[in-house]
Amino acid sequence: MSAALAPTPLEHDAWPLWVKATLGVAPGAPNMEEPASVDELREIVSACAREGRSVLAVGGASNVVGCLYSSEPCTYVSTRKLNRVLEIDVENCTVTVEAGAYGGELERALNAQQMTLGHYPQSLEISTVGGWIATRAMGTFSGRYGGIEQSLLALAAVLADGSLLETPLAPRAVGGPSLAAMFVGAEGTFGVVTRATLRIYPIAEAHVHDAWVLPSLPAALDVARRLVQHGLAPAMLRIYDDAESGALMAGQTRIEGGSALILAFEGEPEVVAAQHDAARRAMSAAGASSCTPLAGAWFERRYNAPAFLTRIREQGFIGDAIDVVVPWSLALEAHGTITAAIREHGASACYGHFSHFYHQGSSIYFIFEVEARDDEQAAQRYGEIWAAVMARAEALGLGVAHHHGIGAVRRPALASTPPVAAALAARVRDAFDPRRVLARENLRPSGAVFPAVPNVAAIPTPEGGSRG
Repeated sequence: MSAALAPTPLEHDAWPLWVKATLGVAPGAPNMEEPASVDELREIVSACAREGRSVLAVGGASNVVGCLYSSEPCTYVSTRKLNRVLEIDVENCTVTVEAGAYGGELERALNAQQMTLGHYPQSLEISTVGGWIATRAMGTFSGRYGGIEQSLLALAAVLADGSLLETPLAPRAVGGPSLAAMFVGAEGTFGVVTRATLRIYPIAEAHVHDAWVLPSLPAALDVARRLVQHGLAPAMLRIYDDAESGALMAGQTRIEGGSALILAFEGEPEVVAAQHDAARRAMSAAGASSCTPLAGAWFERRYNAPAFLTRIREQGFIGDAIDVVVPWSLALEAHGTITAAIREHGASACYGHFSHFYHQGSSIYFIFEVEARDDEQAAQRYGEIWAAVMARAEALGLGVAHHHGIGAVRRPALASTPPVAAALAARVRDAFDPRRVLARENLRPSGAVFPAVPNVAAIPTPEGGSRG
């Protein structure tokens, strides 16, 4: 597989394999439309529909699983000029914002009114509202504010024929299924979101963060489950396995074999104090050792890019992060078997942490690095790791994605969708886009590991040469 991952006119998003494949390649003439109004966007989509061209909407291009990758020519439509904060309604706690607005800019506008969205992904400054909706994004304070699906109240979107859908705004959806909810996680296949109305909150009066080291990963997960299921769910809660705990606590005294746990509460001062006291009692009962400075250090760097991205230009190196969803009863088994799979397939480093928690379970976020003899071997191992992780997740019955989306890299996992569900999903998509104008390849099962494991050196440049 040599040319299947050749760069499309969009140079790349943040999918590590695509970034790697395009290093040193001069991008072709950008096939990027940048409408300055919804009417212009409607005209572009209508023209593409008439001409049979695929349309891919682009926000911040920060996606890490290849949602913007296309193996065939397509028209990219940027929403970056549709970036206004239209209305902040403090009384009703809503904000109406265009889809191209970046998260950091939106949050600063809200903070000026003493409000917050509460949605703080690591990519806050480089991701957009439309991208959050398309990929079912999650912020670090999900324990208090939920994911973007909990924030979304209404939206407007340009459909495949150029028509404009506007869903109603009400405190609670009434009368049939929620059309707005159908766009969450759809990765641009139902329409190009142009505007969203989101739930917002007054900025919390009190905030506290703290950290401990538990004797083991099972002990950390047990105390976290008790906190969550007994109604003391922190706004933010993270548990690190031994490997990542060691990296986090480099230079600090730590318990060998222990797991670091970081949490935060925010809200009314009296409530936060009571929650923090209850958490400290639970940690003490579980044999935890206090490590408060670790929490402060984490908050200082929480928006930093993953370390592996800073090394992506190194010959023979590649890294990535894989998120899955597990019930409490399978958390330890899933962590163990997936960590083993990553190491068995050539990872030079593998870390894991649990970062979003629910009454029934949590997400696990695996970070791996590969150091190979050259980029081609690194890409091959990368594909093998992804395939192995997806296979083990499927064998355990886990959710194969949590908040990064499906993109290109997880398309093979869609092949295991039960037939009745797959057929229904296809019929729903046909109703929105019978000619497959929008994001044609997204959410489409693929039999390959993903579109390709490239021979990076042989990928052709837009001029017909190679990176050789």
